[in-house]
Amino acid sequence: MTYHLQIPTIACVGCISTISLAIATLDPEAKIEGDPVTRTISLKSSLPEAKIREAITKLGHTVGDQHE
Repeated sequence: MTYHLQIPTIACVGCISTISLAIATLDPEAKIEGDPVTRTISLKSSLPEAKIREAITKLGHTVGDQHE
């Protein structure tokens, strides 16, 4: 699945790296891109969206609605 998530708590590229690492730990095949300016991540993963959101919120981030 392809996901586009708004993460308003992203402050910098380091946040995106931390999020990417957390997702890659669960799905090493995931393709992840992030933009600290728009505070969004786009990813392709076989994980269900709930697992992705859970991994991100465990890092202390807030996940907004999915955007197409």
